[in-house]
Amino acid sequence: MKIVLPHFVRCLICLFILGVSGCVTLTVQEKAKQAITSGTRNPQQAIAELEQLLSQNPIGPETPEMLYQLGRLYQSVNNRQEAMARYSVIIDNYPSSMYSQAALIEIIGQDATTDPEIRMEQLKTLKNSLNNVALASRADYYLGEIELARENYKAALTYFRNSVATRTDPLTSYIYWLRIGTCERKLGYFAEAERDLNKSLSLSHHNPVPSTLEISRLYLDQNEYLRALEISFSVLDKTIGDGELLEHIMSILKDKLTSKELETLAGKYSSREPGYLIQRERIRRWIESGDLDQARYALSELLFRYPDRTSEIMNLQYGVEQLSSVNRHRIGLLTPLSGSLSIIGQNLYRGSVMAVDDFRSNNPHVPMEIVVRDTKGMPINTVSAYQDLAENEKVIAVIGPVKSACAEAIAELSGTYHLPTLSPGCSDKTICSRSEYLYRLYPSPENEASIGCRYLIDELGYRRFACIYPDIEYGRLAFQGLVEALNRYGGELVFSVAYPENVTNMSYLLTGLKSSLPDVIFIPDEAVRAAQVAGQVRYQEVIEPIFMGTSAWEDPSITAIGGTHLEQSIFVSEYPLLWGIRKDIENRYRLKYGELPDMFALRAYEATFLVLDALASGIKYRDQLQFNLHYPAQLEGINGVASFDKNGHYQPTLLIYKIADEKINSWAIWQNETFEMITEEVDRQEYPPGNQTETHPPQDHPNQIQEAELELSPAD
Repeated sequence: MKIVLPHFVRCLICLFILGVSGCVTLTVQEKAKQAITSGTRNPQQAIAELEQLLSQNPIGPETPEMLYQLGRLYQSVNNRQEAMARYSVIIDNYPSSMYSQAALIEIIGQDATTDPEIRMEQLKTLKNSLNNVALASRADYYLGEIELARENYKAALTYFRNSVATRTDPLTSYIYWLRIGTCERKLGYFAEAERDLNKSLSLSHHNPVPSTLEISRLYLDQNEYLRALEISFSVLDKTIGDGELLEHIMSILKDKLTSKELETLAGKYSSREPGYLIQRERIRRWIESGDLDQARYALSELLFRYPDRTSEIMNLQYGVEQLSSVNRHRIGLLTPLSGSLSIIGQNLYRGSVMAVDDFRSNNPHVPMEIVVRDTKGMPINTVSAYQDLAENEKVIAVIGPVKSACAEAIAELSGTYHLPTLSPGCSDKTICSRSEYLYRLYPSPENEASIGCRYLIDELGYRRFACIYPDIEYGRLAFQGLVEALNRYGGELVFSVAYPENVTNMSYLLTGLKSSLPDVIFIPDEAVRAAQVAGQVRYQEVIEPIFMGTSAWEDPSITAIGGTHLEQSIFVSEYPLLWGIRKDIENRYRLKYGELPDMFALRAYEATFLVLDALASGIKYRDQLQFNLHYPAQLEGINGVASFDKNGHYQPTLLIYKIADEKINSWAIWQNETFEMITEEVDRQEYPPGNQTETHPPQDHPNQIQEAELELSPAD
């Protein structure tokens, strides 16, 4: 029996079959284009779709294009590593594809390691060989980027305009118009810049921050501060957590607006993210001006309106309470003025007091004072003295204690009181891990060994090291520093031996030294002893290696005794005599106290100096000081640039000395993780000038340090 369907049913069936057929026959290329188009608004989704397509269709005519578009999408979300990986696959596997040339443009354009002139020549050559207008415009874009980085704004603008003249997708056009507007702003073409930056903003669907920032900067250039702030606020709620945007907004709030303008803005933005930032700035100003009651009231309101920000607001409240309960002109000093460590304690006192006196002479209207407490070198005394300084004397910082056990006793208290505490003598390297308010400025033989080792490996190419060291705490620490540095920087320890302090003939200990063929022999001992050891090494016919030492070598007697044995040797000093302000400090210290400062006096001076320098910059309470010490890229120590590392250990500028022609010469500086050679004759100085016997600190040597450490930390 023949069934005849109505006409409209047959039409529906046909349409259904056609629809299904269309879905089935949708090509990989068409799916890829759909994904790429969606990338304008959601790059991450487009990346996921393209990655899935590639996994399902790893080889095909559309593969090079998909890889290229994936690379571009990864670039748009700042994932350069993944982008470069996709471009490399195209070049390696599809060299005849036009996308191979496109990938090469991207790789050259983003190569920050090659000289810009070379990159420009490469891009121009590649551009001239292309028959594809779109690829040529991409080369123009990167030529513009190079010129923009070199601040050649007119040339950059020409290249960017050439790029945007070619039809491109919205994601790419957004970047091109952004760069055009930036160049126009830099050149002072404000009307054109506003027009073109707004074009960029209209295309920046997935990330409006870069265009918004440029428009805001454009208004700042024209002193239109409120407009600059309003355009920044317009995207703030959508991009909470963008560090650059927040920093830009806070700089306007802090530096560009009057208190009256802030008050007006607070009424306009009362309940959104901008309102929170505006009120925070108002509170900061009330704190700075000393209007603590107003600050407290505003903080309680802020806490009610922004319960999700409780932690941040409580920190602000704590700052207000600190400000009302801390005397920013008072520094505490914990030092053993009596007991077995009284000599060390006296030197700590002298160094710290001298730093305060120097500060007063330069700031006569600031009533800075130092409050001293005698710890007697005992942990129990240290705890009670520390509590007294924190609660009753209300000091803003504490210098000390010097003994490891004492520092351990107050470590937890430093966090309780939020009290920055700088120990100039604690030998325990782990102590700072117990509190973010505890800092350590211990003269470190292991650090000097590490820096000397790094210099000889990285700068001079030495690899094979031997170590002959005294069997005392100082020598063992220096040896440990050498071993760690060799592992870190690619050297090799080929020979080591420890010798007793009282040994006079160590020939029997040096068996095997010559056959180990070292490039460098490290002797971390005081100057006289190191020179004697070097002589015995040379007597064993170990002629070729140079010697390396620590700051304990900083004594003119080392060349008088060592002679030609030490030629071309180096040593590292944390307190170089001819650098920074140490020489001036030493001269004035000697005039005041009749002797040269030892390492503890210098460390106490520097610890106090760091606190005073921070206070001079406007620091008013303890947490501000802690932030200032811990987070800036660099501080200014008595030798020059310095910092505390993430563990709270002090990293001063160090000087490398070289012995040449039986004289000690300053040779290189170590600061900011780099070596800087001292090449100018005017900078290079022979050590020491004038009366040599008067310039050497007689107590600053390893044996003295060892004796101090035995007293300071018997548990060690």
